[in-house]
Amino acid sequence: MQGKWKRKMLVVLCSIAALLLLNVSEISAEEPQKQTETEIPVEPETVIVKNPVIKLSAVDYTYNGKVQTPKVTVTDKSGKRYSSKDYKLTYSSGRKNVGKYKVKVTFRGMYKGTFTTTFQIRPKKTTLHKTYLNGNSLVVYWKKQSSQITGYQVQYALDQRFKKGVKNSYVKNNSDVFQVIRNVKSSKSYVRIRTYKQTRFDGKTFNLYSDWSPVKSAVKKKVVALTYDDGPGKKTGKLLRRLEKYDAHATFFVVGNKVSSYKSEIKKMKNIGCEVGNHSYSHPNLGSASMSKVTSEVNKTNSRIKAITKENVSLMRPPYGSIGSSLKKGAKMPLILWSIDTRDWQTRSASKTISAATGKIKDGDIILMHDIHNSTIEASMKIIPQLKKKGYEMVTVSEMAKIKGKKLRSGSRYASMKN
Repeated sequence: MQGKWKRKMLVVLCSIAALLLLNVSEISAEEPQKQTETEIPVEPETVIVKNPVIKLSAVDYTYNGKVQTPKVTVTDKSGKRYSSKDYKLTYSSGRKNVGKYKVKVTFRGMYKGTFTTTFQIRPKKTTLHKTYLNGNSLVVYWKKQSSQITGYQVQYALDQRFKKGVKNSYVKNNSDVFQVIRNVKSSKSYVRIRTYKQTRFDGKTFNLYSDWSPVKSAVKKKVVALTYDDGPGKKTGKLLRRLEKYDAHATFFVVGNKVSSYKSEIKKMKNIGCEVGNHSYSHPNLGSASMSKVTSEVNKTNSRIKAITKENVSLMRPPYGSIGSSLKKGAKMPLILWSIDTRDWQTRSASKTISAATGKIKDGDIILMHDIHNSTIEASMKIIPQLKKKGYEMVTVSEMAKIKGKKLRSGSRYASMKN
């Protein structure tokens, strides 16, 4: 009985399994399997950039010895800003020197296009030191500014706004700090100065200019040359400080065998605008000396001076004012005498030296003194401000020759520069 029941149950289970399999097949036939679709990326549309607005943080720099790089902002015409990822910047090399430079903007990604703009680095400006008129000469001094410049442009006019009678003068030596402009026929002028550098860009040569200096007025003044012989001496430093205080220049005719003991004084002379001349090596009378003696005395002194100033000596004052044929040929420099002899070496009196130096002085005079005497130093403490008060500019012998338009010739003697 039990076996019969088991057989019936097995038949039922098999029937149910067959029905289930049949249903699954029908479902599979009615609903075919779906296939997975692969997404194909779509490339963005390329945009050709036209006339973008490129702004630099600065287009005008002043030379400072460092690389200068402006920041860049790029927008479209509507003002919409491009991301920095949308373009690449390329700068010209050499951006620490005076010159003109390119900034190239190359678009990338969906944007295409290349554009260029420029900026410039101008030279540093200078300032006028002083300026005045003497006769028909305009005398101009300025502060040296030789870094990254070719020269200077001096401009002068009849009015402060530079509208009337404007003229220009170019100084092509960047180490100069002094110029005389001839044939300026006015009682008052206004002067300004700027530096410039000649440069090339895109195959063209042109000048880049600094800003103008503040304007100075130039009025009529007289000039005189203070000269000091036989030094340097123990009080020469005090004299130099007095000259510097009053912006006065002088010419020091030094004795060669003293130069090495007064190196700081010699350097100071040059640094404050004074002139260092030759007064022989041992102070002999060279008027009747042989050529070999003259050559030895002159050359040894020139060498000692140049070793300190790094400049050639251009003037000589013969000891005792004695000039002979050998000295004229052997000195190879102009020979400077004097028009006013204070005789300070003889009187050793400060008051008499002051009187002699200032009593009958005239425009173009060359005054003889000696900076080895204490009385002369004390006299000079008063002579310098007194001459300034009287409207005199104290200049070197070489400066006065240039102001007066006189060409100093080797072997010739000059006692004054009066017109």
